[in-house]
Amino acid sequence: MTWVREAEKASGELLTSGTLMQRAAAAVARVVADEVRRLRADRVVVLVGPGNNGGDALFAARDLARDFGVRADVVLVAGRAHEEGLAAVRDAGLDVIEHPHGPHSECGGEHCDGPRSLQTITAADLVVDGILGIGARASRGLSGSHGEDDSDAAPWASAVRAIGRETRVVAVDCPTPGITADRTVTFGALKTSMLLDPRAAGEVGVVDIGLAELDGLSTDALRWSVQQYAGRWPIPGAHDHKYTRGVVGMATGSNAFPGAAVLGTVAAATAGAGMVRYVGPSRPSDLVLAAVPEAVHGMGRVQAWVVGSGIDGVSEREKNSERYESAIEVLGKAVPVVIDAGALTWLDEIERPEGSVTVITPHAGELASALALLGITDDGDEVTREAVEADPVRWARRMADGTGYVVLLKGGATVIARPAQRSADGITHDRAVFVENRSPNWLATAGTGDVLAGIVGVALAAGIEASAACAVATYIHGRAAHLANPGGPVRALDVASNVGRAIAELVEIKTRFDDDLHAGRL
Repeated sequence: MTWVREAEKASGELLTSGTLMQRAAAAVARVVADEVRRLRADRVVVLVGPGNNGGDALFAARDLARDFGVRADVVLVAGRAHEEGLAAVRDAGLDVIEHPHGPHSECGGEHCDGPRSLQTITAADLVVDGILGIGARASRGLSGSHGEDDSDAAPWASAVRAIGRETRVVAVDCPTPGITADRTVTFGALKTSMLLDPRAAGEVGVVDIGLAELDGLSTDALRWSVQQYAGRWPIPGAHDHKYTRGVVGMATGSNAFPGAAVLGTVAAATAGAGMVRYVGPSRPSDLVLAAVPEAVHGMGRVQAWVVGSGIDGVSEREKNSERYESAIEVLGKAVPVVIDAGALTWLDEIERPEGSVTVITPHAGELASALALLGITDDGDEVTREAVEADPVRWARRMADGTGYVVLLKGGATVIARPAQRSADGITHDRAVFVENRSPNWLATAGTGDVLAGIVGVALAAGIEASAACAVATYIHGRAAHLANPGGPVRALDVASNVGRAIAELVEIKTRFDDDLHAGRL
């Protein structure tokens, strides 16, 4: 635990000296001053919460007055505030108002004035949100845009509701639940909440305040750049052949849902698999042959399997059907597998060889059902779809840790979690999740998950590490949807048909990067 203690010590020293807070405050003040000039704002209000986030906001208010001549009204919304920051604001001669900090609070301080605080907030041209930082949880009683929630569970709820709909909002580090910011000044790296719901943060600026000086701190969530994705997708060389490029097997579709087989197989072929094998009943087999004549039917050599799309897993299991038995046999092989849709209902039966790569691709409802199937609970209570949607990172991680599988949790923002890696001394390393939130919302339509599973299968067959395979496949999936019909609705088959174009974009980006690198332009 040495490196953890050293990081905590370093962080404590920097925070005690005020170094990080002063840097953060200066960055916020610059952004707010820019907004004031641009908007010609006369009335600026700083909402101050109880912790270090509130401290950042207080020092930013001081800096605004001292360095930019902008005098803000300061509203304390939690009954307590960062002492040094509050002293700095008062030394600067700024007006401090204490907002009643609870639904029945009289607050009682000499600066307490509930009606005045609400009037001040309502009249603001620009509000600085310094209420809560990255520790904020939506369960604190606020959700949605400012002014839209009626909950009084949080002491600052009435202050949030007082923010006018036309008021410009700048958030410190990350928006408080219940507030939709126009701009967010965050420190060190993007925060998970911004990746899961980018609309709440508005335009995000990441400021380096020296967090890199703290050894041992890890990033909670990652989102790769397009250039990073481009560097991950394999480009065949002169000596490659179909087996070196990767053979993916598709055990998907059924007589009831044959389209899933077609969608996944088309996606796999278009994604550049060296070869696609298909194993399934006669009806989907015939349709696959018509749509992808190059697909090879029947068992054989593969580098990865995709299992479950378009299969009624519960029914096949109850019948102990030949399809079920053959799928369980496939899932017992030591090649990478993607477990999708119906096969997720077999997780309690599946026995994967030790060390083999496994990816599961549920949406929120399927993940909740899978957690229940495996006996993974929320403090004894069954995990619901709503719980997964409220905290997707938590439940994706719980499933990854509980199974040893990589979890690709599909949603408006797709979360990819890998199992915890623990060293010999018991320290957990690399808990970061991947989040991909650039896909168009039009992807929320039947069959697109089958397409995604096929792309992931190709990435695994090509030898890409499992979590990276999921991340790049998710990006390609979203990009293919955009190319299929920019800005409009898409059919799953059109998404599958545009996977190759999305990959071609990545290849072009990588080629340009390599050319610039070799020419010394980078």
